[in-house]
Amino acid sequence: MRIAVVSRSRWAAQGVAAALAREGADGDVEVRLHESIDDLARTGAPTPSALVIVATQADEVRQLLERTPRGVPVLVLAEDLDDAVPRIGATRGALALLSLHADDAKLRAALAAVMQGLSVREDGLPRVGNGAGAHPVSKDAPLDPLTSRELEVFELLANGLTNRDIGEALHISAHTAKFHVAQILDKTGAATRAEAVRLGLRLGLIGV
Repeated sequence: MRIAVVSRSRWAAQGVAAALAREGADGDVEVRLHESIDDLARTGAPTPSALVIVATQADEVRQLLERTPRGVPVLVLAEDLDDAVPRIGATRGALALLSLHADDAKLRAALAAVMQGLSVREDGLPRVGNGAGAHPVSKDAPLDPLTSRELEVFELLANGLTNRDIGEALHISAHTAKFHVAQILDKTGAATRAEAVRLGLRLGLIGV
């Protein structure tokens, strides 16, 4: 996957790129640095799998988000943020919000979550998305993306199947199905199966 890092500060961008490169040591992650969204467009490179914006002021974040191609998951690392970021996040899609002081573990967890369509925020920062889908990012309990099996279970869950029915459909035990459902609830931050389904539909993780 291709990750584009946009920042006017070369050293800041390089620090983020180094953290992501360590995660993709097997060669599956390609990180490229850009000084602006326009610079990203000028390179003629394919649309990135995700975009990481490193900024300091809310106005700068707003301007960058407004120029970001729709449909691209975005992770924002910034210092000064106001309610303008959540408003844009509600219309543009999955958006992760971290402070500039976030450690590598939070950075990677937030990126993984936003690439699954989940809007996330670090504790203490403004909520992103339209509210209900914004989950706190914690180093102790990072948001992991749903696995392919969990997405399969999620689809069946949305169709109202019980754990036993899900197990029979996927040729797994009801106990295993129950475990996958529990993982889905935990990763989405939902308290009930119905809440998880509503969240999954809104974020596009499952179909109607």
